[in-house]
Amino acid sequence: MNIAESTLTCLVGAIDTMTPTEFSKAPGTYFTRNRKAGFKSVILLSIGALKGTTFEHSRRFFMAAGCSPDMAPTQSALTQQLQKFSSDAFPTVFHHFNSQFECKTFEGFQLLACDGTGLAFNSDWDYDCFVRGPNKYFGVHMVALYDLGSHKYVDAEIQPARLKNEYEAICLLCKRQNPPGLKRLLVADRGFDLQDGEINLNIRLVCIKLENGSYEYLATNLSSNSFPPDRLKIVYRMRWGIETSFRFLKVILGAEHFHSRKRELVIQEVWSRMILYNFCMEITNHAEAVMRIKEQKKKWRYVYRLNISEALKTCHDFLLMDKRAQHHTDIIGWILKAGYCPVRAGRNYERKKSPHGAKSFNCR
Repeated sequence: MNIAESTLTCLVGAIDTMTPTEFSKAPGTYFTRNRKAGFKSVILLSIGALKGTTFEHSRRFFMAAGCSPDMAPTQSALTQQLQKFSSDAFPTVFHHFNSQFECKTFEGFQLLACDGTGLAFNSDWDYDCFVRGPNKYFGVHMVALYDLGSHKYVDAEIQPARLKNEYEAICLLCKRQNPPGLKRLLVADRGFDLQDGEINLNIRLVCIKLENGSYEYLATNLSSNSFPPDRLKIVYRMRWGIETSFRFLKVILGAEHFHSRKRELVIQEVWSRMILYNFCMEITNHAEAVMRIKEQKKKWRYVYRLNISEALKTCHDFLLMDKRAQHHTDIIGWILKAGYCPVRAGRNYERKKSPHGAKSFNCR
């Protein structure tokens, strides 16, 4: 069994631990009949969905399984099945899957980044999700914890856009992170102030001079002996990993191309995209390790990194293959075949901000 197969086995195992009795809105009623799209197959189908129509995802999934057209559910039947899941079903798959892998540490710490991002969707009318402004839209706001060593999401809070509260979200996320014997280092951007009556920290301010001559101030409760300014600068620079992960999540894995107008189903899709992202990155991390071995042997001129966009697409294609094709597919080789991107240190570009807006719902 190759690494991609073992990762898929872990994902299927996380789904297999769940039962309709625990994770449906009406235990004993929902998912009791023998339907074309059952409890576990609907979860796996939702995880594997990207951009495109609901029928397109259903067709790919059931064709890969060798099913005839008569065995596949209609779009309406699939949507009805998704509405039967309880709100904690997909988060449970997410956490069960993550628990099967070890995290990578940075100088003895699990390095976690926390940040938020908005996700717009089309809604008939959901006042709590309505955002006023020049570009009015309906949306949810996701505040995520991201492991900068393993390049995977650890946890998330998804709130209605109008009621978003990043401080409340980060407090809930921090309270839920309690694996024994693991030290964590949390890195966050502006807006995540933890100074209140419940959390008392001894803060020191560190002034760091940037390469362009400007200054940036960092607030931390880490000691100056363990984390001098130069080391803090490295840690804070690594925080940008969560920003690029949002781009991959939205653009490559289609987290902003929703297939529903209901908030609860939109939140389901967000969790599904994060599960898919972690599945792909677990395989990609092993491909990265293979590339590093090649790098040391051949003594390349530049430091390279993998083409993450192509790696995510390759891993997604692997997820939808039938078992026989998966067993004979060198997924690591295909990821490496996509090519490497040289890392050019010192480059920086002006950050371009685009207004939020829901993607057209017509094609879905």
